[in-house]
Amino acid sequence: QKQIKEKININKHQCRRVYEILRLQITDRSNSEQYYKFRVFVKNRLNGPYQKQQRDLDRLRRLGVMDHTELSVATPPTPKEDRIRELQQIYEELESEYQNIIEKLATD
Repeated sequence: QKQIKEKININKHQCRRVYEILRLQITDRSNSEQYYKFRVFVKNRLNGPYQKQQRDLDRLRRLGVMDHTELSVATPPTPKEDRIRELQQIYEELESEYQNIIEKLATD
């Protein structure tokens, strides 16, 4: 990824998306293990900002900057089931978008 990123001069986010599109294109969706690994790879990126926010909140709590009550008022916790559902919805939309790009590339 790094070599391609430097060669065609695109930013990290663009490079990651191109990589995900190409990886989806070669992923055999009938192979459940291969498709599972692809989904987890993408979902880890999608879940990254949420995980960073949780680490930041934990750090604030540990440092005593804000207590638990103030933190829950400032950023109400998202139930795990809701977060998983939201992540799945975002993933499905992204995969659909990637599939549209793959189809457009095939017709060009």
